[in-house]
Amino acid sequence: MSQDYAPPDQFEAAVNQVNKNTVTGLYPLWMDNWAHNLQLARAGDSLDKLYQRPSSGRVLIVGRGPSIKKYGHLDMLRKHPFPGHIIASDGAVPLLAERGIVPYLSMTVDGSEIIAKWFTGPTAKIGSKLKAVLPLTAHPKTVNAARKIGAHIYWYIPELDQEPLKGVTEALQLQTYSPSNPTGISRSNGAGNCGLAAVVLANSILRAKEVVMIGMDSGYPPDTPLEECHYHEGMLRSCGYDAQQVARLYRMYHHPELKYTVVDPVFEIYRRTFLTIAKAYRSAGVKIVNCTEGGCLFDESVAIMKFRNYLKISS
Repeated sequence: MSQDYAPPDQFEAAVNQVNKNTVTGLYPLWMDNWAHNLQLARAGDSLDKLYQRPSSGRVLIVGRGPSIKKYGHLDMLRKHPFPGHIIASDGAVPLLAERGIVPYLSMTVDGSEIIAKWFTGPTAKIGSKLKAVLPLTAHPKTVNAARKIGAHIYWYIPELDQEPLKGVTEALQLQTYSPSNPTGISRSNGAGNCGLAAVVLANSILRAKEVVMIGMDSGYPPDTPLEECHYHEGMLRSCGYDAQQVARLYRMYHHPELKYTVVDPVFEIYRRTFLTIAKAYRSAGVKIVNCTEGGCLFDESVAIMKFRNYLKISS
């Protein structure tokens, strides 16, 4: 069930505008990062080399959403190891490292330099054991931080073919052909954020038949002040600092078990991307189990379960 604070056409217009602004606004940064990383990536390992490893029956995706702290999911995971591989969003890696948990892979999508911080501090303790999946559009500071702690990097080219960048991905891939990668660095759907990209990775590279998720909130509790919502400042700028207009650009979702969650246009894009992926995976016989215990990532393609119950932890 959903409820709009504004007429649906206004919400849809905001979603479309966010999509367009993201691509056009970040493209210069992505290409600058690309230029810095190209030679290093050409001599490194492409993501598809991980495909040569044995397939995984189950994969756990760990995001950094507030639910993992609220419900103690990482402490559960420390005491009751997951029976399969773990892919962590880059922001979740330090939280896992603090508990002595080494994910099979870390996933990075964002090209901002702030992402470098996730490869410092606690992550350094597990750096030599970490396989970091990075886009060629990652910030050089992120790449340097991952290399400094000894992480092994697997490179990929994010799909950038949404308007107005039609044909860009193929042109970029041609630049990555090298003796180390005779067919070039492989492409992957960045899907908008690390958690969703990890879901893609679980199926396309690890060939998982069951994908489990924690920390994938993709929304805010209804009592969250709007100014504390992650993308609120950017929305204010785009609306000329009209707070009343921005306040109407949110949508509320309800699920009997997950309760209520509020999304902005950015999280709505993530939600739609996820549900498209989930529907395709269901058709392919892949089961998705959302153990986040909150958020808006649900429909008939997704099983909902408490993480405690999935791990079969007695109360």
